[in-house]
Amino acid sequence: MLVDRGKASVGIVYATDALASSAVMVAEIFPADSHDPISYPFTVTKAGDTPEARELLTFLAAPEARAVFVQRGFRIE
Repeated sequence: MLVDRGKASVGIVYATDALASSAVMVAEIFPADSHDPISYPFTVTKAGDTPEARELLTFLAAPEARAVFVQRGFRIE
C-alpha cells in the first residue's frame, strides 16, 4: 500500500498486488525457490461453522469466483 500510494519509493510487493496497481512497477521477481510457496487456504472453522460460512466457501470455490482469482493473478490448485 505504501508503494502504491507513493509513500515508499521501493518495497517488496506480492505479484497480485503489483498487477492490481497502475502505480507499482516490478523491478525484480524473487525466484520461486527462494521462499516457501505463498498460499491462501480457506476453510470453515469449528467455531465459525454456520450455513453462511459454508455458503461463502461454496461461492469462493465456484468456477465464476475461481475465474476472478485467476484474472487477478492467483494460481488455483
